[in-house]
Amino acid sequence: MKLKKLNHPPKNPKHFLNIMFSKMKTDLSIKEKNDYLRVDKELMDKALVECAYGFFWISKDRTFISKDFF
Repeated sequence: MKLKKLNHPPKNPKHFLNIMFSKMKTDLSIKEKNDYLRVDKELMDKALVECAYGFFWISKDRTFISKDFF
C-alpha cells in the first residue's frame, strides 16, 4: 500500500503530526481510513510509525523519540 504525501512536505515528525491533526479538523474521514500513516511495529511503550516521508518513533505517552525521519 502506497502512503499519500501532503501538499507541503513536513520538516520533522512533530510537524507532520501537527499537519495531520489540523487536517482532521476539516476532514473527519481521516480518522476512519488514514492513508497518510500507519503503525508499523509496537514495542512495550513505543511505536514505530511509517509515513510517506520515512519512519519515526513515538512513545505511547505521546512524546516524540525521533527528531527526524529515517
